[in-house]
Amino acid sequence: LLGEDHALLYRLNAAWDDADSFRDAIFDRNLYFAPSVKWYAGESDQLLLQAEYKDRHYNWDTGLPSYFWGDAAGLEVDYPGLSRVRRGRDLPIHQYIGLPGWDGQRETKQTVTLEWEHDFDDQWHLKLGTAPVFTTYQGNFSYFYWGWDDPDEDGVYLPEDHHAYLLAGKYGYRSREWPLAVDLTGHFGTWGLKHTLLMGVSYTQGRWHDGGPGSNDVMKALEPIGLEDWRHPPAYTLVNDPDYDVSNAWQYEQDEFGAYVQDLVELSDQWKALVGYRIGRARGTYEYIWGSDVYTGESRYRGQTRSEE
Repeated sequence: LLGEDHALLYRLNAAWDDADSFRDAIFDRNLYFAPSVKWYAGESDQLLLQAEYKDRHYNWDTGLPSYFWGDAAGLEVDYPGLSRVRRGRDLPIHQYIGLPGWDGQRETKQTVTLEWEHDFDDQWHLKLGTAPVFTTYQGNFSYFYWGWDDPDEDGVYLPEDHHAYLLAGKYGYRSREWPLAVDLTGHFGTWGLKHTLLMGVSYTQGRWHDGGPGSNDVMKALEPIGLEDWRHPPAYTLVNDPDYDVSNAWQYEQDEFGAYVQDLVELSDQWKALVGYRIGRARGTYEYIWGSDVYTGESRYRGQTRSEE
């Protein structure tokens, strides 16, 4: 509180946590910071300014692999050194299947909120607000891909035809969401009933796109992977493979408009009725580039929502 009339208020929230897991190479670290200032400009006006900053660095747990060796009809076939009972159980529970030195995700999110409120009188209240959100994400990931080569002349997939590779890649994006809303709230009575009426309009502009050159790539490890590699992972070397090395870029834009009205009717001290209606429209355009292919399109949405409680 600042000033004798307490016209200016401030607050600061902060948090930090650092967590690990029973699984190797799994972690989750978070930093949160949120200052806030509120100014009472007079008896009828108040202004709120607050910000939030979130920084998360983590690596998700993909679990242990589940083995299934089958032919074209889905029937199980024998694989040397692996039985139905032992399938996947000879790996320690703390085993991490991936690249500990490569895998990891980083996400930062920044939000700035600005709200202005005005009282026309004791019954009618106006609120105007915006809260843009800016997000940046970049992640490195790896996972194992396994499959079968071509079957023999009888259409049977043999164990020796099985192959597996370690796939690794990068994925990143940046986004900006800019909402704007205007609310009008009124309190009045009709025929002995008390009403709290809320009506307003909203508009949101959203922009999402890739994180820039090199933020979305797929690579592959050079060495094939066998069962022993699951138990004792070697030091894999990531290489760019012509069949897998694909860079992609994308962007998506959307504009959304909404209008709503809601009435809370107090029938008695114990009974209340809520009736509401909302209409919304959205239009989006996208462009997606995968290698030398370019895809573009447009999406539209229109909907109505009614609620009675």
